[in-house]
Amino acid sequence: MRFKYNLSYLKKNFNFKNFVDDLSKNTNNDYDLIEDIIWHTAFQKIDINSYEWNKYAQKIVDDFYKVKNKKFRFKIHNLEYDGTLLERINDNFKLEVFYDFNVVSHALIKSKFKNKYFHLLAMRSWDDKKNKPINIIQHHYIEKVYKKKIDKIKFFKDIIEKDKKENRFMIAGFETYKSPKGEDYYELYKNGKL
Repeated sequence: MRFKYNLSYLKKNFNFKNFVDDLSKNTNNDYDLIEDIIWHTAFQKIDINSYEWNKYAQKIVDDFYKVKNKKFRFKIHNLEYDGTLLERINDNFKLEVFYDFNVVSHALIKSKFKNKYFHLLAMRSWDDKKNKPINIIQHHYIEKVYKKKIDKIKFFKDIIEKDKKENRFMIAGFETYKSPKGEDYYELYKNGKL
């Protein structure tokens, strides 16, 4: 199986309908968005019992992480972190709301197919020496699937409510919900200005 690691190849071969159907089943932090996109590009149908799956599924993901694909991988990580990856590879998707908390981003992405909304969470790695985030995605998964449209206030409220349930609320103090430009989303939310 020959797989090309470039955006043109993804745009041409990505099976977005099967991806959307399967995405609704994968709302947990063990899920890997990039693997899923690669698999829905390489295979017309995900059949874990097929010969092709057993022979090629892990290999094409492993190849994504090889040195020769580093430039492409960093580009994908940038698009993933800023919530635009899905809309870049298929017109079905549209970024509706985006929050960047410097290391963690939350994107609300609409799928026109089946009219669903996906909450994508992405977390970058941290460079301790330079004391800043680096463009390597540590975690990326679908946090939640919404069956109808929500606004940016409800989306932000869901983010902080989940953080409270998981004891991550204000985990980095007053910096937790600030953008890289210093915009404090939590203060805006509290003051009704979000």
